Amino acid sequence: MTAAPTNSSKAPNGSQPAAAIHNNGKSGAPIAIAVENIVKRYGSFEAVKGVSFQVAEGEIFGLLGPNGAGKSTLIRMMTTLIPVTSGKAIVGGHDVSKDSDDVRRMIGVIPQALTSDPDLTVGENLSIYAKLYSVPRAQRREKHCRGARGR
Repeated sequence: MTAAPTNSSKAPNGSQPAAAIHNNGKSGAPIAIAVENIVKRYGSFEAVKGVSFQVAEGEIFGLLGPNGAGKSTLIRMMTTLIPVTSGKAIVGGHDVSKDSDDVRRMIGVIPQALTSDPDLTVGENLSIYAKLYSVPRAQRREKHCRGARGR
């Protein structure tokens, strides 16, 4: 996966320093998205390995990589659908791990195809869309259980 950082100051490991998350990008525009050394692990498998980048407000940004590179996993972390294993992602000034409700209120997600994810159960697919539309957790659980009983 390739992500081009917009700020040239890097730590020795190639990641953006923590202070860079709040600075302006090269264009002088405020930073809309800042990802710092973000990792997602499933057991011993690392699906996303220390990705760092920044996107300034108004900037057009593309996330490119071959199948299996971790692009979808990265987007799922940034949209608060799955938890971050380590690292940090800030979207619109909100930490995806600490302020997930605020992040979801600020973003729009359009699936690649207007279908469900075939790797997930029906309940998991419904839960994702319920989260995106701010359906409270208790209500999601109650409706999921009621749906499973066929009512």
